[in-house]
Amino acid sequence: MIKIEQRQVRNTLSRYIRKISVFECDSHIEHKHRLIPSGCTYLSYNHKDIPTFVNSKRVKPSQKLQIAGPKTDQNLCVEYHGSLQQILIEFTPTGFYYIFHNSPGEYHNKLMDLSHFIPADTVENFAKQLMAHDDTEKQIEIIQDHLTEMSYQALPFCNYVEKGVKIIHGNHGNIQVKDLASAVHKSERQFSRKFQSMVGVSPKTYAKLQQLHYVIHLMNLKEYSSLK
Repeated sequence: MIKIEQRQVRNTLSRYIRKISVFECDSHIEHKHRLIPSGCTYLSYNHKDIPTFVNSKRVKPSQKLQIAGPKTDQNLCVEYHGSLQQILIEFTPTGFYYIFHNSPGEYHNKLMDLSHFIPADTVENFAKQLMAHDDTEKQIEIIQDHLTEMSYQALPFCNYVEKGVKIIHGNHGNIQVKDLASAVHKSERQFSRKFQSMVGVSPKTYAKLQQLHYVIHLMNLKEYSSLK
């Protein structure tokens, strides 16, 4: 059985990281599950066996540190074979853009080696530090140390995109793009282009994904009269 736990995000990183999750299984595991579509980007570290990423083809990464772009394909799956000890860093919708100076829109439904975004020797040193420790808490500390250092060179915040994201969340995705643009005092085209560049998906798609996650939240709480 897979054990899933949440860990604390440092206050200094809370503008960039939404959640840290740890996935562990004490015994050998053979498991496949479908990934829920998400407008966020993720950094994963697999201390033991590396899972297989399945979209139109099967991808078995060779590196332990991976970046997963926004997921809009409802058929994406992950397969676990062997031992599982994974740390998953979920960035805020714009967090990856600020820290990595890169639009996640180029990596829809893809899994990329971290060395695609930062120098290979830096990644190699990063991985060696993580592999030197079996303790998950120490690994999380090392990851947050690296991201904190990168955050010193983060791109400046774009207030109107941040406001747009906040409005989408506040309405559980039930809002039109023209109303978002009006609320942040930008043209619909200007807002949409900047939003997609930073978040990786269009504001319309992101809003639909938030609707999906809100329905899942209601299903988990069992506090609803209708899911229509």
